[in-house]
Formats: sequence, structure tokens, C-alpha cells
Amino acid sequence: MAAEAVGAFQMANAQLTDLMASVEANKFQCQRLVTRSGMIGVFVDQIAGRPDLATPSIVVGIKLLEVAVLRCQEQLRAHTAPSWLRRVYESGTDTVSFEQLNRSLAESAKGINADLQVKQIFNPSDDETDRQQDLVDLQRREDEFVFKLSNHDEGLAAQYPAPADRVTAIRRQFQTILQECVPKPKEQRETADSLLEGFIVPYAELKLEKKLGGGAFGEVYLGWWRTDKVAIKVLKGGDNREFMNELKLMAKLRHPNVIQLMAVCLEQGHNALIMEYMQRGSLFDVLANQRVELDWPRRFRFASDIAKGMAYLIGQKILHRDLKSCNVMLREDLGAAKICDFGLSKMLQAKSTDVVGSIRWIAPELFRLEPNTEASDVYGFGMVLYELATRRLPFAEYNDKQVEEAVKKGERPIIPKDVPKGYADVIRVCWDQDPSKRPTFEKIVREQWLEPTTPVAPVAPASFAFPRVPSVAPGYFPQQFYLNPSTYPPALGPKPPPRHESRTIPIQVPQRSVSLAPGAMPRGVQVLPGQQVGRQPLPNYRGAEARVVSNEIPGLQVGQRLILQEAWSDGTARGIDPSNNQMFEFPIRVVRINAGAQNTYGGVPMQMQGYPVAQTVQYQWNRQ
Repeated sequence: MAAEAVGAFQMANAQLTDLMASVEANKFQCQRLVTRSGMIGVFVDQIAGRPDLATPSIVVGIKLLEVAVLRCQEQLRAHTAPSWLRRVYESGTDTVSFEQLNRSLAESAKGINADLQVKQIFNPSDDETDRQQDLVDLQRREDEFVFKLSNHDEGLAAQYPAPADRVTAIRRQFQTILQECVPKPKEQRETADSLLEGFIVPYAELKLEKKLGGGAFGEVYLGWWRTDKVAIKVLKGGDNREFMNELKLMAKLRHPNVIQLMAVCLEQGHNALIMEYMQRGSLFDVLANQRVELDWPRRFRFASDIAKGMAYLIGQKILHRDLKSCNVMLREDLGAAKICDFGLSKMLQAKSTDVVGSIRWIAPELFRLEPNTEASDVYGFGMVLYELATRRLPFAEYNDKQVEEAVKKGERPIIPKDVPKGYADVIRVCWDQDPSKRPTFEKIVREQWLEPTTPVAPVAPASFAFPRVPSVAPGYFPQQFYLNPSTYPPALGPKPPPRHESRTIPIQVPQRSVSLAPGAMPRGVQVLPGQQVGRQPLPNYRGAEARVVSNEIPGLQVGQRLILQEAWSDGTARGIDPSNNQMFEFPIRVVRINAGAQNTYGGVPMQMQGYPVAQTVQYQWNRQ
């Protein structure tokens, strides 16, 4: 057993040494890993010659050393052709990764009782010298690096089609990354450490009150941190890569239209982000509540705030990749909107063709596995503008497969005629099928495409009364009252062709049989003269809120919140979970419908479509 472990470690060490010959960048730090691993290998060889030393715990320690060396191999491969250009472009001297690998080697060496050797081999001053030498080498090779990356990176070529723009962007990013790698004076390091101590807080300081929502990676709670009411996002457990990604991004963000990270807890089993709390909740919740009436100046304010927040993120070289109404939070007085949820976000330079996000907001090019870009976030922004205008989910009538097919063919939701023309033009140009024709967020903000010229009055807390939208002719909007007349419509250019709205894809829903005696109808449903007996649509419940009261349907849990899309006379319904946009079909008896709710996220009050109101509602409650 010991011989096998030693042999595997020695083979890994030999492969690591061979890789060193192909390293293109950060050679001093890579060579240090190879040297240290080789020195530890000498001690392992001594164990192999002394069977009395090869205890079970030592064998385990040798296996852990092999794992640490294999990780060092991955680091060296990242610094060989062709990946080294992208690695340096994103990480410079890659200090954090090298520190982690050296720490892993040192801890593993202690597992074979090599504590004395560890102190001699792992000298921090050697690491500092290696980093400085690698930094000087990269600075000296700046022109070589920029030339090679501009000519060999397909993602950057697609992002910056013009060679001159591409070279300028690469050089600017390269210089920024290297500047961040410059060692800081001792006083600066001590100040940074002090700030970090106040930023990382113990879990005991947090008090969770109630769950606000959740997703695949974590759950968000309303709670208290010291004397502040906050939103606390708690990692569910398991893989914490998404959590750490969100932490790294949020920690450096400071903007009035981006949710502020206040502190973080990193205790084992208690990873949590402490963020500012937005009392009004998400834009999705406000749009789904028909008691909240939104005038157009306020909708323009929300749209403008989202654009400003996204422009800031892009300026920080961050792609959101999941922009939707659920990830936009509103202040209690409805005076501002802020972007949140950066679990899926990526650095702008990171080439990623992952199809992530929520399908109703995913840009068409991502279905073709093209890289995520600012243009794909702009497409999602166009869908959010549609939500604001109509108070409807994009493609509300379609299932996920139908949404994908529609988007690929260039189909888009129909924009109602009473939406302001300038606003509708922004929607169309943002969700254009061609990513190159979509505007940048910087242009939208700079030219004030969505800036309201009418002041938006704050709303008193807990108030749901808003002035109604002025009555205007279809397709017309009093531009001088709500829009900035200096930028509409010339700033948008010619109106895009109406091909996106010329037709809709028919929904093919398989007919369902009704388990009833011949000629019978469910209790409480009255068939009016001329109506067909069978599976009939019940009132247009799209948007009505419901809560699950039974666990009999896979995927549905008691207390889970659903927004109904459709209901039928055979006792079945279809609804969407707003936390993850997943669609479910289920018997009505497994949910409790909010009897006082109107048709919320559908945009119009409930219409009973031929069924008497009292009898139909009685039927719903009898089925529970």
C-alpha cells in the first residue's frame, strides 16, 4: 500500500517537473512550486526505504501530497500555451492561486511528519521575491503579450471587432491587472487588514427573522445585524464556488443602483452575505401586485436606474448574466431601483459560453453557445423593460422549449399599442436579434433615453395608492411631458422593422381527457347554453397568487409560492415559481388561491369567461 502511494506521488512529481519546460509566464513562482515539491519528494523517498515508518496515517499523508502536486500541475498547464495569455489577462501574477497551492503543499507535508522540512522549504520572503520577479517580467513583455492576445483570442475579437479598439482595450486591462499586483507598503497592508477584520463578522451577530426567497445556491432572509435591519443570503451548503464568486464581485461594488454588501460571514457551515434590505421587495413582486399602480414617470425612473446600475457594472468589467425583474430590488418609497444577485455574474474578460440565467431573458446568441457579452445583458434589459411596460412575464403563454424556439426565430412578445413610442423603440433596439445592433448601457445612460423629465414623487411607506396613467390615444405618448424631447426619436435611429411582432407561434397544448361521468361537470360549474362540455378554461387567473398545501406533486412543497398562468374545468392548473421561473402543472386541490387577488401579472382584471363568479369561486374552494 505504501509502495503504491509513493510510486503515484513520484510519478506526479516527475510530470510536474516536465511541465515546467513549457511554462510561458510567472516562471519564478511556477519553478518554486516544482522545487518545493521535489524537496518534499526527497523526504518521501526516505520513507519508502523505511517500511517501519510507513504507518497508515503516513500513507494517507502521501496520497494527500499527490493530490496537492496534481493541483500544481493544473496551475502550470494554465501558464503554458495556449491558455497562458488568457490567464495573465485575467489574473496577472496570479498571487492568490500560488499562495493557495503553496499552503496546500505545506499542510500536506505536515501529514507525513515533515514539519521541520516545511519550515525550511516554505520561506515567505522567497514567495515575495518570486512575485516581484514575475511582475517585472510581465511588465517587460507588455508589447509581446498585447500583440499575441489581440491576434489569437476569439472572444476578444468578437467583443472588439476593430483591431485598434481591441489592442487599446487589452493594453488597458493588462496595465490595470499589473498595477493591482504591485506590492503595497506595510502601512497600506495593515490598514487593509484592519478594514477586512471589520468586514468579516461572526455568525453569532446575525439574527434571522423570516425567509424572503431562495434559489439554487442560497436562501435570503430578513434579519438583523447588530442594530441594522438587513437581508442575509445564506449558502445552502455544498459547493461554495458561486457564493465566493458573488462575494468577490459585490465586495468591490459601490453604486446607488447596485445592492450594497455590508459584511460577510465565512464560518464553516455558516457562509452568509449581509446586504442592505429593500423593504418594497423585488420589481417582480411590485409588478405582480395590481394594487400598486405605476405611472409612466415612475416606470421610466426604474428603467433608468437599472440602466445606470448596469452601466456601472460593465464599467467594472462585470457581466450580470441573469438580469430580470426578480433581480431588481425597489426602495420602500419606490423612488429607486437597485440590481442584486450576482451569483451567476462573470468578469467581462472571462470567455464563457455557458447558457445560464432564466430562459425568458436569455439572448438568442447564447443558445448558439456564443460568448456572453454586454449585448446579452442588454437583451435581458429589453425584456425587463417589456415587463415594466406590460406587467407580464415575457412569453407568458409559452413553456421553456417554446420560448427557446421563438427566440431563435426572432420572435418577441407583442408590445401593446398604448406603450409610449419612445419607450417601445428602446425595447425593440435592446432585444434586437443581432447583438451588434443593440446599444451599450453607457449610451443609454449618456443620451438619457429613459430619463423622465417629470419629477417622481416618493411614496409613503406601506402605501399602495398611485395616480393613474393619463388617458392618451393608442400608440401616442405626450413626449413633452414624460420623455426627454432632445433625444427621442433621433437618438434611436430608424425604427426597426416590425418583423418581431408580425406573427406569433401557436401554442400546441395536448388535449386532456376529463375523468367524469358522461355529461357530468365538476361541482359548482354551470354550463351555459351553447358551451361545449369537456375541458373548459376557467377564469383568466394568470398572475393570481397561490400557496401549495400538499406535497403530493413532485417538485412542489407545502408553502411554496406560485403565480398561476392558467386553470381548467377538469381541476388542473399551471403556474410558475417566481423564485426560479420553473413552470408546474398540478391539480387545483394542491394549492390555496388568494381569494382576494386580482389577475396580477397578467395586466387585466379576472374575467370569468362565461362562468358565474360565485359558482366558479365555490368550485375552486371545494376542490382544495
